[in-house]
Order: sequence, then structure tokens, then C-alpha cells
Amino acid sequence: MKLYTSKDSETGIYYLYYLGADGKRKRTSLKTKDETEAKKRADAFMIKSPEEIRPTLQTLKEKVLNYAKNNHRLGTYELYCTTFMYLDKYFGNKNLDEFTFQDFENFKEYRLNYAKAATVNINIRIIKVSFKLAVKFNLLKINPAREVEKKKEVQNEIHIFEPDEFERLLEVIHFPAVRYLLYFGYYTGGRLTELLNLQWKDISLRDKTIRIINKDDFNTKTGKIRYIPIAEKLIEIINEMKMESPDDYLFKTSKNKKYGKDYTGELMRKYIEIAALPKYLHFHCLRHTFITNLLKKGVSIYFVKELAGHSNIATTQRYIHTDAEDYRKAVNMI
Repeated sequence: MKLYTSKDSETGIYYLYYLGADGKRKRTSLKTKDETEAKKRADAFMIKSPEEIRPTLQTLKEKVLNYAKNNHRLGTYELYCTTFMYLDKYFGNKNLDEFTFQDFENFKEYRLNYAKAATVNINIRIIKVSFKLAVKFNLLKINPAREVEKKKEVQNEIHIFEPDEFERLLEVIHFPAVRYLLYFGYYTGGRLTELLNLQWKDISLRDKTIRIINKDDFNTKTGKIRYIPIAEKLIEIINEMKMESPDDYLFKTSKNKKYGKDYTGELMRKYIEIAALPKYLHFHCLRHTFITNLLKKGVSIYFVKELAGHSNIATTQRYIHTDAEDYRKAVNMI
């Protein structure tokens, strides 16, 4: 339930408006004309008179988003915001004490109509945490989402660029900045958002490293800093690029603004179509290609894990492919 205060236009006194236990809208005088004092008294009323208030999804949203903002990195906070957006759309401002296990099951099925299981599972994880917090915030006595299970995920095929496909893609791109971005993706395995947030001060040709760090408007996926060695072929590309001031972004528009993720993704779809490449290919496939190529060349999976910035070795193991020839060699060893 969203509590709010309002100042009486005639008396100047602040009032608190809320939804009572009977479901009806109520108000009580805060007996002050001072806005700051009114907010303090409104908070005190909520603590002293919880039985008068039926908290709703909006109440939980405000508290949980504030908690997430103060305790999680930006990317995680945005996931919380997105999940509550979908909850708002599906449930409206429903009273928290009316939520049931079946409500969340229905919501899960609804979301699966529009998103993959992996995405829906993120929503479910955040819902379970949020309603657990509702208990801690004394908004509920029992977490109605505690037994909701994630949807079983089916592992999708990992697509990579074959060498000739990468060359065909480069041939249709005439903008140098876009070509350079593709080279960075191919030779570093960096995530798109990581590369778009690279500034010249993150590039050290002396140490031959690229630094992936958290910034004011960007956080790495794991929240950790990592360094990627610069391949010799990429050094040649960097030397072709026009080095700007240390704070300038490597990949930016003519208006001196860094490329946006959506803008870059749309460009990729356009160029992949022009090059007559499979539609399942996209920018992230450059990352898949980088990781797969390293593993095929016998690089330690633990080295690859660090280069890719994976927090779990299981994620890296997904890129280990065993083809029919490998199986034949194995059985012939008997």
C-alpha cells in the first residue's frame, strides 16, 4: 500500500492517507504544517499502527527497491526494477496478504509466454527474495513465494562465428568504429556493455592489457575488475584507431557519445542480414567464439574462466564441445 501525505490547502495541516484493514481509504491528521515533521510522523504512524494498514505490492516495491539500490550493484538493482514492473502489470496494487502460491505459479506461466525460462527464473528468484524481505519488514508473517520453484531450463546451443563468417561480416561494414568494435569482441571476448564502456585510459599498450572496471554509470556483471591481455593482432587494430583523450570512449558516435547497447545490437542485425549470415548470430556470439577458440586450442579452462570473467567454472564448461571425431579417438584407445 502506498502511503502518502498531503497538505490541506486551507489550514496548511498535513494529512496521511492510507488503505485501512477494511480495504477503505482513510486519512489521519499529522497535526503539523512542517513537511519534514509530517514525514517523520507518518513513519511513526506506520510503525505504531500496523494493524490499521494493509500493505500492498506498492509498499513492498518501494521498500525492496530501496533495499536493492543500497545493497546491490546497478545491474542487479535494474533487474529488481524490471521484475516489479512485470508484477505491477500482472497483479496491479494487490494487497500482500492476498498473495498465494498459485498466484506466482500463474505469473510464471504468464511470463513464459513472452520470455525464456532463464529470464523468468530471474524474476522468480527476485520474487522469492522480495517476499522474504516482506517478512523481515513486518509486512507479512509468512512468505507466500517460499515454495515457488524455478522453471527447468533447457540448454540452448552455443553459436559461434566461423572464420569465413566473421570475414564476410567485416566486408559489409564500412564504418571504422563498428569494425573496430567487432575486432575487440572477437579478440577479447568482452561483453558488449563492457566494450562500449571502454575509455582510452582503460587501454595500456605498455602492459598490453585492457582493464574492465566499474564506473559511475556502469558495473561489470560480477562487480569485479578484470584485465584482459591484448592479442598481437588486436594491437595492430588499436594502432590504427585514433587515440583520443584518456576519458574519451573508444566507440562513440559523431556527437561524441558512446554507442548504446540497443543501437549496436540493431546495427549488428542489419549487417548480419546484409552479409547473408544465419539470423541466430549476434554480437554476443563473438564472445562465444573467443571462449570456444581458446578451449579448442587447449588453453586451460581455469585460464579461460578468468579471461571471460565467469564467476562459476560451470559456465565455462558449457563451451567444451565434443564432436564425433573426438568420440572415435576415445574408443580407439581401448
